[in-house]
Amino acid sequence: MINILFQVYVFLIPFQFVKFENVTLLRVVGLLIILYFLIRTLFEMKIDKKVFSYAILLLIAPLSFIVFEIFRHQYPIGLKIYLPLIFNILIFISILTFKNIINFNIALNTLILSSFFSVILYFTNFVQVGDYCDPVKWIPSCHGIGRLSVLHLNPNESALLIATAFVGMMSKLNIGIATPFNKKSLFVLTLSLLCLVALGKNGTRFVLLIIFGYGIFILAYCFKTRSYSWLYFLTLTGGIFFSFVLLSKPIIVLRFIEFFEVFSFSISDGSRLHLWSVAINAVKSNYLFGIGVLDFSKISLKLFGSWMTPHNIFLEFLIYGGIFGFLFTIPYILLLLQPTISFKENFEVQSLRIGFIIICGSIMVLHHVFFNKLFWVLLIFVFVFRHGFFKK
Repeated sequence: MINILFQVYVFLIPFQFVKFENVTLLRVVGLLIILYFLIRTLFEMKIDKKVFSYAILLLIAPLSFIVFEIFRHQYPIGLKIYLPLIFNILIFISILTFKNIINFNIALNTLILSSFFSVILYFTNFVQVGDYCDPVKWIPSCHGIGRLSVLHLNPNESALLIATAFVGMMSKLNIGIATPFNKKSLFVLTLSLLCLVALGKNGTRFVLLIIFGYGIFILAYCFKTRSYSWLYFLTLTGGIFFSFVLLSKPIIVLRFIEFFEVFSFSISDGSRLHLWSVAINAVKSNYLFGIGVLDFSKISLKLFGSWMTPHNIFLEFLIYGGIFGFLFTIPYILLLLQPTISFKENFEVQSLRIGFIIICGSIMVLHHVFFNKLFWVLLIFVFVFRHGFFKK
């Protein structure tokens, strides 16, 4: 039962806004997973001690934030922010509890194929404009062109799905075993390049960091394992491909240039460091316990015209819980960052683990953790890779 539910859950990650009779299917499946976990735990009266410790360490943050909001008399709005985080943590804990009976091989392939479906949609008429860029006088064709999204997702979330599909495809290359010139390698590489084209159409700049970091790992693996044919082939192919994309897609040039503006503190832009500086200045009035969701929403509404989070788990926890909240991020870091690199390990497993860690780390530093279901699914796979529950 739990195995089927998890397979369905990972399949629905790209379709999280699909509804039936105004009911979100992904949320229903998530609730069934949690319900199954609670019923089995209640009747069997046992739980893995390690998993239980994870539950305590992860849940202490949102539960403490709710207590803080009660004292601030702001808990109704606070619950809208913290309950999704609690929901995602409970699903994470539920799956780890039954890790011995879940087929993670099938779940992984399901996630990769489901994510790749979003890549395919970028080559159809089902794309939506996520936002608009400012006019650029020396790139006239970029006027009004914005980031593209699919399946009614935020452009950032669409880009993260593309990155997941890219990592999944690249992991199938069998570097160190197969040659880069056999049919399977060329086919998989073609699918990987389609992911990069889709990412170019999407235009999300921070995901470029993910691709860059993952690319460094791939080249390092080729060098360390003396797979020089792969090293030369991937370097040449990647160089030619990116040159072609940059020359043929002006919007990509613009997004690369905008990437360097991430360090801007201009009061009129939405760069990450600007958001972070706003968050730090906002919490100065109460570093010990934070200012809470409502007070920060008023500040962001005044500056940006809408509610905006800092796009950083450390600063979000600082805002909602002050110094105590900031300390609550430690379990999240430790869960993600443990010794992981071993060039002697199976390439597919090592590639997936490193790729998913890079994606999760980028989400923690540059995006949302509270509402991001993909983050928690990838974190599950990082766990099972590390502890040997994924078998090849």
